[in-house]
Amino acid sequence: MADIATLDFAWQHRNDDAAKLAMQRHDGIDSKLAAQQVEGWQTARTKWPTLAEVPHYMYPPRLNREQSSSEATARYKATLAGAIGHGADLTGGMGVDSLFLSRQTERFDYVERDEALAALARDNFATLGQENVTVHSGDSMEWIARQERLDLIFIDPARRDGQGRRVVAFEDCQPPLREHLGTLYSRCRRLMVKASPMIDIREACRQLERVREVHVVAVKGECKEVLFVCGEGEGECRVTAVDIRPEGNVAERFLPSEERMAEPRFADGIGRYLYEPNAALMKAGCHALLGNRYGLAKLDRNTHLYTSDTMVEGFPGRVFEVAGTTNLSTKHLRASIPGMRAHVVVRNYPVDAATLQRQLKIKEGGDVFIIATTIAGKKTGLVARQVTQAQNQ
Repeated sequence: MADIATLDFAWQHRNDDAAKLAMQRHDGIDSKLAAQQVEGWQTARTKWPTLAEVPHYMYPPRLNREQSSSEATARYKATLAGAIGHGADLTGGMGVDSLFLSRQTERFDYVERDEALAALARDNFATLGQENVTVHSGDSMEWIARQERLDLIFIDPARRDGQGRRVVAFEDCQPPLREHLGTLYSRCRRLMVKASPMIDIREACRQLERVREVHVVAVKGECKEVLFVCGEGEGECRVTAVDIRPEGNVAERFLPSEERMAEPRFADGIGRYLYEPNAALMKAGCHALLGNRYGLAKLDRNTHLYTSDTMVEGFPGRVFEVAGTTNLSTKHLRASIPGMRAHVVVRNYPVDAATLQRQLKIKEGGDVFIIATTIAGKKTGLVARQVTQAQNQ
C-alpha cells in the first residue's frame, strides 16, 4: 500500500503528465505508484467524480480501472437494489459497485479473489468511511456457499479468458455462472448480474432462468452494460432501456410480448423529421413498439429509424431535420456538402460508417449528417441536421 507521503505527492501533482512523473525520482516517493494515482485521478474526474474529491483514495492498476463500473452506472444499480438488510458483491474488483450498493444496506460483503485488490479496497472503504462493508479475499463461490441467505447478491463475472481476450457469453466468463446458479439462488432473495453490452439478451434470460427485470444501461448515448435482476416471481420480465444523462435519465419500459405483438406503421417516404433511438433502446430491441408509442412511421422493417412531418417532442434519441435525399457518391456530394465535411450515420446499410466515410472521402465534422439507410427496400442517402433538444444525444 502507498504511504501518506506518496499519496500527498500524487495529489499535489494530480494535473501533471503521469508518464513523465513515473520516470522521475523523488526522495521518499514511489514514483511509479504516484504516477498510477495521478492517472487514476485524471480518469476519476469524469468516471468517478465522487472519488476524485478524496485526496487519499488509492486507485488500482489501469486494467482494474478499465474493468470497473462508472459512478453513474453504479448509482443506477443502487436505485435498483433499494433499501435492504444484507448484500454482497461477489466480484468486488475496484469496489465502485460495492461502494454504492453498500449505501443501500445495513451490512455488505465485498469478495475478491485478488488479495492485493481486496487489500486496496479495504483501505479505500475505511478512507471513505463506509463502515458497514466487510472485505473478504478468496474464492467467492466457496465463500457464498457458507453463508446464510442474503437479500441481494451482485455479480459481474470477469469477461476475459486465460489469454486476456475479451469474452461475452456467461459460460466463457469467470466465475462461470451456469455452474453456480443453484448455489446463488439458494443464498439470496435477489440476484443482480452485470453483463457485457454485447450479450444476447434473450439467450442470457434463458440461461439465468429466473429473470424478473432486464436493464439496458447507456451513459450519454453509449451503451455500457446490461443488468439482469433475478428472483422468484410470476409473469413476464420487464425490460428497461435507460440513457443516463446529466440533465436527467431517459427511460423506456416495455414487456417483450408488447414488442412481439406491435404492428409498426411503415412510411411511404421521408417526412420533415427523422428519429434515431438511443443506444439503450437499440440494444433492448424496442423497435415496432417505439414508433407506435410516439406516433411515428418506421422507414423499413429492419431499419430502426422513424419519420414524421411534424415535430414529436420527447423522443428518446436523436432527432434530425431532413434537407433531402442524396446520391451516395463523392461527385454528387461535393456539390452539396461544403468542404466535404459531415458526420456519417449508417442504419441497415451494406457497409459500416467508417468504410462509407472513406469511400465518399468525407471529413468528419461540421453540422451536416449524411445518413445511409434502407427505405421501403431501397438503399437511400439522406442529408440532415440534428435538432437541438436537451434529452437527445
